[in-house]
Amino acid sequence: MLLRVGTDSSARRLSKLNGFFGDAAIKVLMPEEAKKVESTLRSFGMGQYVDKAILSMNRAAEDAASGVGNIFWDAIKKMSITDGLQILRGGDFAATDYLKSITTKELTEKFRPVIGSITCKSRRYKYWKDMFTTHNQFSAKQVNTGPYGLCHPKGL
Repeated sequence: MLLRVGTDSSARRLSKLNGFFGDAAIKVLMPEEAKKVESTLRSFGMGQYVDKAILSMNRAAEDAASGVGNIFWDAIKKMSITDGLQILRGGDFAATDYLKSITTKELTEKFRPVIGSITCKSRRYKYWKDMFTTHNQFSAKQVNTGPYGLCHPKGL
């Protein structure tokens, strides 16, 4: 019962305003493919475009976080005695590593479409488009900001 309360409590905390953005340990940062864009804009004193895009990603993650408690609860229920003993005998991150191995695929499946649709089909997309449009003004390597650019699964 305590584990269920803990997973539900954590999911509620993450789905609140600043659940992701306000926690440096889990804050969503620029994806690897966008790091050059981030660096270019910050070097030109235009970090505000990057900051708004990062905030929009975190708000999307907060929106997507509702219901993730069930994913973790299901992983806990599937835990075998052997898994439990390995966690007890493991290092400081044994429980985290177990949950990561069991939940990553399902969490990714839950978050990807929600974040993608929120980022590309709402006002939050504006921050992404502003960031990349501004980048394109300063860079020889252009980023496609059209409907088959940033919002496409292979956009960058």
